Amino acid sequence: MSSNVNRHLMMLCLAGGALALSFVVLRVRAWIEATRVRRRLRRGVRGQRRARTYLEERGFDILAEEHELRAEMEVDGERVAYTLRIDYLVRRRRRTYGVEVKTGEQAVDPCYRATRRQLLEYSQALPVAVDGLLLLDMEQPRLMEVRFPALRRRRSALPAGVWLALGFVMGALAWALLA
Repeated sequence: MSSNVNRHLMMLCLAGGALALSFVVLRVRAWIEATRVRRRLRRGVRGQRRARTYLEERGFDILAEEHELRAEMEVDGERVAYTLRIDYLVRRRRRTYGVEVKTGEQAVDPCYRATRRQLLEYSQALPVAVDGLLLLDMEQPRLMEVRFPALRRRRSALPAGVWLALGFVMGALAWALLA
């Protein structure tokens, strides 16, 4: 009889030990993942801080940081509005760019699926007045201009100054004819 009790106690201790070990393993895994996330976030924050300096040192004027873009899509025929946030809007040599800053091994690659999708979404949401999209790899660091040729937005073939001058001429002609 005592051997049965001992066996049951041993089984109970083994089950309790397995349960305790499972709990410890789960807690250690959660701690490791939280540490990875914190490290990734710190790396991203440091990259963002260095990015501003990097851009300014290369002659870019910072127009906006964490700039919100409003965009729309259609879902089953209904328009749905959503917001995107691009890291920087910058200007250099009369050209305006949206800049996405990336750190890490994969994210800095414009062909990496998540990065490519994000850049594609920005390229469609940026106003027509923005001349391009830049990906800033803060690991190297290096700046890459990214274009999606099949999705070029339609812009007027004439510069805005020509349209402005044409408007003045048309206004002057209308005023002369009506006077």
